[in-house]
Amino acid sequence: MKKWWMSILLTGCICLGAVPAISKETAMAAEEDYSSVAAGLISTSVIKEDGSLWTWGTNDTNQLSKVDRKVSIATPQKVMDDVISVSAGGFHTTALKKDGSLWAWGNNYSGALGDGTTINREKPVKIMEDVISVSAGGANTAVIKEDGSLWIWGGNAYGQIGDGTKENRIKPVKIMDHAIKVAVGYGCVAVIKDDGSLWTWGSNQHGQLGNGSYTDLSRPAKVMEDVRSVYADTYWIMAIKNDGTLWASGSDRSVLGGCGPYADGIWGYKGSHWTFEKVTSDVDAVAGGNGAYFAIIKTDGSLWMIGRNQQGQFGNGTINDKYITEPLKVADSVSGVESGWLHTVIIKKDGTLWTAGLNQNGQLGDGAYENKTVFVQIMEKARTY
Repeated sequence: MKKWWMSILLTGCICLGAVPAISKETAMAAEEDYSSVAAGLISTSVIKEDGSLWTWGTNDTNQLSKVDRKVSIATPQKVMDDVISVSAGGFHTTALKKDGSLWAWGNNYSGALGDGTTINREKPVKIMEDVISVSAGGANTAVIKEDGSLWIWGGNAYGQIGDGTKENRIKPVKIMDHAIKVAVGYGCVAVIKDDGSLWTWGSNQHGQLGNGSYTDLSRPAKVMEDVRSVYADTYWIMAIKNDGTLWASGSDRSVLGGCGPYADGIWGYKGSHWTFEKVTSDVDAVAGGNGAYFAIIKTDGSLWMIGRNQQGQFGNGTINDKYITEPLKVADSVSGVESGWLHTVIIKKDGTLWTAGLNQNGQLGDGAYENKTVFVQIMEKARTY
């Protein structure tokens, strides 16, 4: 599905001197890092098998790329074609096309789109070329280019740009080289380099940077080795190591009353952890719901939930305002998962896309505005991970 594009890119790097060099590690990581589904706070985006991008949910700052910013859209609407990866911040959306061009639209108050302005965009705007990976979170966007360089822009209140300042950046700023994966949370950033080392910076109020302190950082700092995947949320950063173990650092409970990912036999509230601690094993992917809950896909394709289930976002037919402190299995044959504020989006291995949870802005995409406590199928032929 994705290998043909990377094969062409690698061949071009060998044969054409004008094409930027790309390492084998960077190419492989980029291919693994493509995302077929993205959840903003209260919106959803998905890529279908044919490369078309579809969006739905709230559109108050044009994050769905529709003209009327005051409406919510409760069914999937097509935005563009030839997309290989999508990522959403709080109220902006980014798309990576198969030609390596990056496009962005939606809220731009802090410069999250990277077009050199702070003007909201109702339609996709081309930002840069030669991109192989993108991550959007909060009011920031980060990309990795073909040469392994990392570029970031947007809000910078916590130093999350990583350039040593706290000034917002409305254009891309180069931060480092040798990057292969990036995850942007709400005020924090995590990057994996081609040697497997994990680097973090930005907001550290809850110890989410995992460096043994609660001090914000405006420059990248190395915190871990042997990492293959990383996820950044509002209150914690979670890393999957090469052996499939999941590690996390940050708060065990958010201001929303959520439940963090720490184990030690009891999955409950134990305050903040300022270094990475092992959570569980045999993990393929992880996603967090803005500090209220999080989801784990195990290597066997099973989906597990932890935290609060106050809007039915677990998708298991229940509502529970109390903390779910032990991993709860809710589905099988899951290929990918994304979490918005209080809604969950999954893609099954057969390419069907399902949603559950909060739906007051149509973010579930089922044509209604009623919450769902059981996963409902929205479409077929979604691109699988």
